[in-house]
Amino acid sequence: MQQLIDDLKSIPGVIGAYVFRTNEGVRCSNLPSIFKPERIAEITKSLIKIHTAGKQNFADLVEVFINYEESLLFCRQFTPSDYVMAVCDPGMNLGVLAMSLNMALEEVTSRVEAEETSPPAVQEEPQLEEVEDPVPTEAVATPSFENGPLAKPLEEMSKLLAKILGPMALIVFDDTVARWAAGRAPTPSDLPELVDSLCQEIDDSEKAKRYQELVQSFLPAA
Repeated sequence: MQQLIDDLKSIPGVIGAYVFRTNEGVRCSNLPSIFKPERIAEITKSLIKIHTAGKQNFADLVEVFINYEESLLFCRQFTPSDYVMAVCDPGMNLGVLAMSLNMALEEVTSRVEAEETSPPAVQEEPQLEEVEDPVPTEAVATPSFENGPLAKPLEEMSKLLAKILGPMALIVFDDTVARWAAGRAPTPSDLPELVDSLCQEIDDSEKAKRYQELVQSFLPAA
């Protein structure tokens, strides 16, 4: 699996790739660190729904491409439970990607199907020591920003981040906002702190500077 996604990433125009198994989640990934596994799983489940709906109307559907302004998402099912996903530049040569993937999948598909049909190895169940149940801790709820003075600025800041990071901007934005808002009720005066955190997630000085310029009008006056 790892070799498969590494082969894909070596193709010019491919930012990164990963394999998703429906009953396990992300199996392996070489996406940049800004792509968090938990949110990748959520996006992937949406892509799988689109792929499944497409096959109901087009039985010979092989893959799904979703174009965004800054990047392109690719989804291909290669076993009943496994999907390979790739994040690519918007100008990616899709013919080259499909051909390279077909070659790489020939070996992987047969190996994965063999693993699924092989009986599981029998292992002795280890004896576990009894431990006391941990004392539950109270979960800290993240405030909702659907209404109020932060609703509009956050909506626009999310859209502008998409211009910098492409389709995975929503993943980065939601994760960063959740950390920024945890345990408190942020106000508009806290927005510069959020922008700083987002720029750290962007991990590219030029793109971070561009984002700061784009969101400046939504920040409180100094």
